[in-house]
Amino acid sequence: MVLQQFKNYLDRFNLPNELQNSFFQLGKIRAIKKNELLSYPDEVHTKAFFVLEGGFIIRYWQEKEDWEKTINFHLDNYLPVMVDIHSYFDESPSHSSILAIQDSKVIEFPKSKMETFFYQHPPTLAFFIATMAHAIQTEHEYRIKLTTLSKEAVYNYLELEHNPVVQRVPHKYIAEFIGITPEWLSKIKSKRRVS
Repeated sequence: MVLQQFKNYLDRFNLPNELQNSFFQLGKIRAIKKNELLSYPDEVHTKAFFVLEGGFIIRYWQEKEDWEKTINFHLDNYLPVMVDIHSYFDESPSHSSILAIQDSKVIEFPKSKMETFFYQHPPTLAFFIATMAHAIQTEHEYRIKLTTLSKEAVYNYLELEHNPVVQRVPHKYIAEFIGITPEWLSKIKSKRRVS
């Protein structure tokens, strides 16, 4: 059943079944427990992940000041492809970690195997480019909203445009993403319920 979600995702790109099956064979399914890190800061991230079940947050780590902040969300029904874009493409140490927010399953795809596969099967490269472009667009949209809207308006935006995040991500991480305390987020939510 969980693999059907991966197939449904690939179907959106009109990839033939034999290519989908071959692509799937590149990966390895991993089970990740809640609060377990899938990747760490200072590692070079050489893998991409597809969330089959559960969810994750990406947290940016500020080494000099020793703090972390949630910067993105990946759920089985919302942005299921995860990769640290900078580390993955630049092959530089990452400044972020990937944390499971519930018991989860992913397919892990090594970069080297994917690059060879994309070269051999060009339609899969188009799928990868479209997936990465969507991830970059979403991050850019987040950045615009975080810098131009009030904190309450950012929460409203998440609730309206990215509802799976509001429904499934623990609120302490949503508050951290917005840049407010969990208590302030509770006040925003209470105010919305009253109106």
